[in-house]
Amino acid sequence: MKMRDYLRKITEGIIVRGILSIIQVAVTTAAVIIIPAFTVSSDNAVLIAIEAGLAVVILLTVSNFFSKRRYPPFKVDFEHTSNHYILSFQNRENIEYVRRLTAKTLKDGLEGFADGEYTWTGNKSEAKLNDEDKDDFRLELLEREPGSKKQKYIVHAKNRLRQYKKYSYGVSIMLGDENHEMVAKNSISIKRPTGKIVLELNYPNTVGIKNVRFIARSELGDQCIFYSRKPKIKPSGGGVRVNNYSYKFVVRRPKLSSEYAVTWEWE
Repeated sequence: MKMRDYLRKITEGIIVRGILSIIQVAVTTAAVIIIPAFTVSSDNAVLIAIEAGLAVVILLTVSNFFSKRRYPPFKVDFEHTSNHYILSFQNRENIEYVRRLTAKTLKDGLEGFADGEYTWTGNKSEAKLNDEDKDDFRLELLEREPGSKKQKYIVHAKNRLRQYKKYSYGVSIMLGDENHEMVAKNSISIKRPTGKIVLELNYPNTVGIKNVRFIARSELGDQCIFYSRKPKIKPSGGGVRVNNYSYKFVVRRPKLSSEYAVTWEWE
């Protein structure tokens, strides 16, 4: 089940649950107010007992009905244990984006990992599997929809994967931004259980980046959390002094259905 369908069913379940709650209040009111009122006007002891028992049965039935779980099950065949996302500027027009992921399989016989995707607003991107992973995996880039900036990919395993084992693989993406159309953000959406994510941003001071921030945003609400950090500065050698800035943000046990992003402004 896709996350979008899962969230839609949860929303439908919440709406239905709200409607049924109204019915529950109406039935409870009838059982607690109407039936006792009729009972008081009756002199028949047997009828009183029957009506009292009927009220108890109604209350127990309604309570049991609403105590049952009404959300759809969310099943996954693997989970992420540690994911590292590194965005490194060589200059304003050329950027390298490395995604290093470690996944734990939850069922036997998986043929790979099919949840890879990234969105690029620049003019070109070239993705390839890291050299050290080519003996065990191969990368398949899926065809983009017309006009879409989103690139989906599948990392296929050359041998079937074993259950409860950890597997690491990396994808390197060379990005081009000749027209300076890049959105000043590197964001990750959490679509399956994940142990840890690391977002890293590296750039020389000649690129013109300022006001770097880390943002955590829930996709189910409007709450935003902002963090500010000081970068690590590494001077480079040579005749021209160039400082290389590095930001690293670590999130342990990121929340499902949330987005985590590093943002900045262009000078």
